[in-house]
Amino acid sequence: MKVLIDIGHPAHVHFFYQPIQLLRSHGHEVFITSRKKEIATDLLDKLGIEHVILSSMGSKGSLSLLRELITRDIKLYRVARQYRPDIIAAIGGIFISHVGRLTGIPSLVFYDTENARLQNALTYPLASRVIVPRCLF
Repeated sequence: MKVLIDIGHPAHVHFFYQPIQLLRSHGHEVFITSRKKEIATDLLDKLGIEHVILSSMGSKGSLSLLRELITRDIKLYRVARQYRPDIIAAIGGIFISHVGRLTGIPSLVFYDTENARLQNALTYPLASRVIVPRCLF
């Protein structure tokens, strides 16, 4: 199986580290895309996890976030078309849900922020699965 995991925040590196190792140890191919935010890419490098940086955290503001959304969606779409994963996964999942819907690739969105209304509105309708911890029920 080919899996694409999108990392957008340093906490996502810690969340996905063990699943990446487990998948690889069972013979699955795992491709990582990342967002240069805080120390996320530094953590991936330190852990020896190859990744492709798709975007960087820009200045704050709606216009900057919209620009990054469009740019990152386009770049992730290109990666998905080239790599051809069987499934894509991320925390928050805004980018993978868009690309998954456009490409027909199932997207697994792990959810950890109950008050991210705009992000959830842009993600949930397009995601194949949204996975929520019990503590948020």
